[in-house]
Formats: sequence, C-alpha cells, structure tokens
Amino acid sequence: MPVKLFENGQRWYPGNALNMLGTRLGRRRRWEYHPIFIRTLSILVILIMLFAEKSVLMDELEEIALQIRSCRLCPLWANRRNAVPGEGNPRAEIMIVGEGPGEDEDLQGRPFVGRSGRLLTEALENAGIKREEVFITNVVKCRPPQNREPTPEERAICSAKYLYKQMDVVKPRLVLLLGAVAVQTVLGKGSVTAVRGKAFEKNGRVFFCTFHPAAVLYNPANKTVFFQDIAKAKELATDLRAFTKQQTLD
Repeated sequence: MPVKLFENGQRWYPGNALNMLGTRLGRRRRWEYHPIFIRTLSILVILIMLFAEKSVLMDELEEIALQIRSCRLCPLWANRRNAVPGEGNPRAEIMIVGEGPGEDEDLQGRPFVGRSGRLLTEALENAGIKREEVFITNVVKCRPPQNREPTPEERAICSAKYLYKQMDVVKPRLVLLLGAVAVQTVLGKGSVTAVRGKAFEKNGRVFFCTFHPAAVLYNPANKTVFFQDIAKAKELATDLRAFTKQQTLD
C-alpha cells in the first residue's frame, strides 16, 4: 500500500520518496535500479511508522492511566491502595474487560494477577494467545470494598470516563466481556448465562461474552466451557481480521 510522505496531493511508495528528495536536493539517485535496497527501505519505513504509531498509543493510554490513578469521581477511590488502569498491547486485536480489581490487583496495581488472573492466562495460552498480545482492563478501576459488586453509578462513571476511551485508543477487533457486570454495563444484557458464547455488535464494535474467571473458580464445572469460549473468541478475532483485510482489498 502506498504511503503518503508529502503534502503535494500525490502518494508515493517509500522507495520512490528518495528520488523526490534527491531531486529537491539536486542529487537525484536511481534507487529503482536496486530492488533489494528498495524492498529493505520500504520495510524499514513501515516499521518506523508502526513504532511511531505504537508510541503515540502508549502515550494516550498512559495519559488515561494517570487520570485514573488520581480519580475521585466515585466513592471507590477512598479505599484503594492502587488504581488499576489496565495493561497490555496498545494495538491489541482482543481487549478483555472484567468487573473490577480484587485484593491482589489492588495491591499490585495490575489487572487479573490473582487466582482469576492465573486461570484467565491459562485459558488464553490454551487458545494460543499470549497474555502480552491482548489488552486487559475492567469496568471499574478501583477495588470495591469487600469485593462487592460495583454499583450502577460507579460502573457508569468509570466506563464513560475511562473504559470507552481505552477502547477508542486501542481499537480492538474484538472486545471480550468477562462476567455479568461487564456484560450488563457495556451491552445492557441482564444475564451472562443467556449471552455466553455469543457475539454482539454495538456502536461499530464487536463484543463476545463469557463467564468471569472467578465464577469458573466458584463452579469448576464451567471450566471446559470457559476455555472453549476463549478459543472461540480467538477464532472470531481471526475471522474479523480476514474480513477487514478483504474490505481493504475491495
């Protein structure tokens, strides 16, 4: 795909840019006679552009994280040790959204690091997904007292102020919703059991629903289904990637 390197209304392949720069400097080079050099240069330009894009996304996510760590918009801030903004790949194809931090997450300031997190990591690896490939966060970013369920007001404030902004930055192909709180908050669905293993589209995003790992630990009979759902989510993300590529080619 050509990359627009100049603001003169024309589009240029990365290699051809050298010819234009050489002409402007009075030192025109016939780089097109060296296809290996052009191919290498094109790859380098693309890598530089991708790195620059990733750096920008990381900066935007860090800005959101700084806002979260100083947030006092709902009562949950009063009892937190650490806010838990989220972590992972800023260009992730899959974004995972849980309910809220637990005790271990509150202590470390990282999402899904306790027993539920270990089960989630196991399920991801079973599906062929590395944890660092996804972006993981929660509906609320501070631990509710005694691990109670966050109130509708707490969910509404945190999701509107932070969660949806994170989605806008990461732009995942698929958002994986874990548990009833995430499903209710994002999709307005009343029961995770009724929508488990199903995909929904809302506001231009695709969402896939399954159990929260904590619920699977409470009821181990759901472990096989949970692992199957994570594998389905990966398959769906792969299909969406192929669909997007086809749309681009068309």
